[in-house]
Amino acid sequence: MDRKNYRKQITIGVIISFSLIFLSALYFFISLHHNLNNERSIVRVAENRFNIINEIKSSVDEVNDIKLDYLNKKDASLFIPYKMELKKMDELLRSLSLKDDFYHVQPNSTENIRKDIVAFYNFEQDIDHTKETQSISHNIHERKASILNQIDLMSRDLLDQRARLLEKSRNELQLPSTLLTFSSLLA
Repeated sequence: MDRKNYRKQITIGVIISFSLIFLSALYFFISLHHNLNNERSIVRVAENRFNIINEIKSSVDEVNDIKLDYLNKKDASLFIPYKMELKKMDELLRSLSLKDDFYHVQPNSTENIRKDIVAFYNFEQDIDHTKETQSISHNIHERKASILNQIDLMSRDLLDQRARLLEKSRNELQLPSTLLTFSSLLA
């Protein structure tokens, strides 16, 4: 009888330890799957925001080139009204400032960039300034640099947020990993 109880206890102990290992492994892989999906989402959203930032930068560069060409050559055919482009820029800035589960952009930073871009897109002001001073406006480069600096600050903030989110996601995987290690040591 004593031998039967001993075997029964050993069998139950082995079943419990293997069940614990199995459940720990299952929990680990479910957590791993969840964290990988979370990291993919973090990277995808950040990539979309960086694409928007790059689109804004290229639009500012394009306007800068057209302004300088117009002011250098005084060719009216190069003058393109950018009202539609400004609407597109507003949409891009609005999509940047949309709140989601991951990233938060300060509303005043997008508003400051928008104000600078509206002033930068004001061709008439640059034309008037050029007529008054009879030289190419150096303010164009200064305003472009100001806009690009603000956008770079926003990009750095986005990079910092992404790094913190990815680190947090990786730290969340520590508990399942520790639990799996502990349960395998018990067996």
